[in-house]
Amino acid sequence: MKNKKGFTLVELLAVIVILGVLLLIAVPAVQNIISSSKKKSFLREAQLILENVETVGSTEKLGGGITADCIVNIANVSLERGSKGTGYVLVDVDDNTGAVAYKIYYNHNGFTVSGLEHDDLNAATPTASETAVTVPGSPSACSWYTSN
Repeated sequence: MKNKKGFTLVELLAVIVILGVLLLIAVPAVQNIISSSKKKSFLREAQLILENVETVGSTEKLGGGITADCIVNIANVSLERGSKGTGYVLVDVDDNTGAVAYKIYYNHNGFTVSGLEHDDLNAATPTASETAVTVPGSPSACSWYTSN
C-alpha cells in the first residue's frame, strides 16, 4: 500500500476554481463601495465649501454688504481638512426681493456639480467629468469674502 501524503491535482484545481469564483463576486462589490464613498466624500466636501461661504455671506448680508451677484473662487475657501478641487460659489442676489442664493460649481477627483444649492446637494448625483466648471454670466469676485 502506498503512503498518501498531500493533495491531488484535482483537489488543488477545485480550490483554485472556488477562489476564482469568490473573487469574481467580491471585486465588483468592493469597487462599487469605493466608488460610492468617493462620491459621498465629494458631495460632503462641496457642502462644506458651500456652508463656509454661506456663513460668511450671512454675516455680510446682515451688514447690508451683499447687493449684487458675485463669485467666490473655491481656491480661496479654507477647510480644516481635505483637498479642494476647482470651481466657484455663485452668490445670486434676487433683484426684486434681495434674497440671496448660494450655488456651487465644483469639480474634483473626476466629479462635477453645477449650480446646486445646499439642499440640492443632499440628493445630488455628481457627474463624472474632468472638465473645468464655468459660472453663467460674468459676475465679479465677492469683495466681502476673504480667505482665512
